[in-house]
Amino acid sequence: MKRYLLTAVIIGFSLLAACKQNSGDASRDRDVQKSAEIKLPGDIKPGVETICIWDQAVLRSIPSREKGKFLASISLGETVIWLGESTIDSTDQNLEYHKIRLSDGKEGWTLAYSLVRGARAAAITQKSYVHQRPDMLTVTDKIFEPMDMIAISKIDSDWLEVVGNQRKKSGWIQNNGVSFQEADVAVAILATKALREADPDKRRQLLTGIAENPALSNSVFMAGLRAMLSPTPSLEEE
Repeated sequence: MKRYLLTAVIIGFSLLAACKQNSGDASRDRDVQKSAEIKLPGDIKPGVETICIWDQAVLRSIPSREKGKFLASISLGETVIWLGESTIDSTDQNLEYHKIRLSDGKEGWTLAYSLVRGARAAAITQKSYVHQRPDMLTVTDKIFEPMDMIAISKIDSDWLEVVGNQRKKSGWIQNNGVSFQEADVAVAILATKALREADPDKRRQLLTGIAENPALSNSVFMAGLRAMLSPTPSLEEE
């Protein structure tokens, strides 16, 4: 039931977002369509911005799951700074770690597979097929859905090289269904988490909190979110 609900809500958001774009909101169209013009942080070198693609990734005092003291958890889509140090823990499956700094200044070590260096966070705004290379002929059966968070690591004309949540999907997508807007990324991540909440009252409470946050009011997903919160049975368990 929860999986069906999440799918239905995502489809609803997609349709409502499309309707909003077609209604004449030209400025928002330009924000989304010109996403490929946004520059990435640059070469992978010390100080480069890095995106977390694993929710609740752990920041440790030393690069070891066994001996490293817990310092903080890192949220999906959060931007951190790579400090130029990486190492392998040969005692634990040769796991690689990166040393990073959080926005509050806290420093420590995090597993490399939870990070994408030199990237920017973005949100999918319309269904996007994954390609093996920036060529229409290399399309795969993998799809990013609206409200999926991605890390964009490379831009090539009208194509974006992306990595999805937990590295489950990666490859190239076209740039006409992506938003770099901070509010869109935040709503995509927070709403997706909220929709996974099993308790319907708690789920509605979380979604209402997102909808009433003035900092997120300009998100392309907001019309769909508010529609889902209207008095309908869509958020109730059957």
